[in-house]
Amino acid sequence: MKYDAIKRYAEKKDLKWRAEYESGSLIGNRLESEQCGERVVTLLYKGEKDGLIITVHGGGFLYNSVYDEDTYCDFLRRITGFNIASLDYTLSYKRTYPTQLNQCDGQIKELLRSDFGGGKIALVGHSAGANLAAAITLKSIREKQYKISALCLNYPGLDNYKLGKERKFYPFTFMNSTLDTFSEIYCENRENRRDPLVSPLFATDEELALFPPTVLVKSKGDKLGEDAERMYERLSSVGVETELVNAKMRHGFIEDGMRRKGGAMRKYAEEVTKRTMKSLCDMLSKDVTK
Repeated sequence: MKYDAIKRYAEKKDLKWRAEYESGSLIGNRLESEQCGERVVTLLYKGEKDGLIITVHGGGFLYNSVYDEDTYCDFLRRITGFNIASLDYTLSYKRTYPTQLNQCDGQIKELLRSDFGGGKIALVGHSAGANLAAAITLKSIREKQYKISALCLNYPGLDNYKLGKERKFYPFTFMNSTLDTFSEIYCENRENRRDPLVSPLFATDEELALFPPTVLVKSKGDKLGEDAERMYERLSSVGVETELVNAKMRHGFIEDGMRRKGGAMRKYAEEVTKRTMKSLCDMLSKDVTK
């Protein structure tokens, strides 16, 4: 099959890194649950304030895990004081859409039944995780089972229908084939990628008007930067409070920087995170009911 070698590589990498993380020390507390027939791990960080910030990791739906954001989530807890939860999901080498979306939705419902369930909910997503965060928000609007009160999308990929060659060229970013591979493995039929739950930029104006206040981060020289810009323009045009942050570093700098013990990237990742979390917390404090 077309992507068999890539899927085998992703599986080998996933199993190797998960085993190393799970045998080491973690800051967050593990909560295991079964979602869509698969074991997933939610990492929990207890804060002092009533409220919950939920994060969703990136990696093109194909790589990385909940463990990659352990240091980042602890940092969020310390600077905001809120409870933090980081969601896991089965990677696309094993299961395709809508498994990932439904697993994240299921974990949120589990959290709402737990000690972490009090107060307002904010969502933070990185890259593919930002896609899932936007899709979760849209799903929550449609189903009305819980409410997302604020949203932060870091260098989001929000249009899985668009081909890599149709995006603006930048010299030091994703290859066209890489973006297409992520999209095709996640959702094989291209026409199905017009679904707003796969590509949130296909949501209607009426649905986007019901989105919560949103912060978007656009990375420098990022092929996915236009998705952040388009979402900013669309949300602003329908009256949603929206902020666009133009970052000076490449795609993925927040997760990469927060895993480092020091240096310029760590410092800048902290700086941008503090800025976006201040905006997010301000948005949470207002929380206009729609």
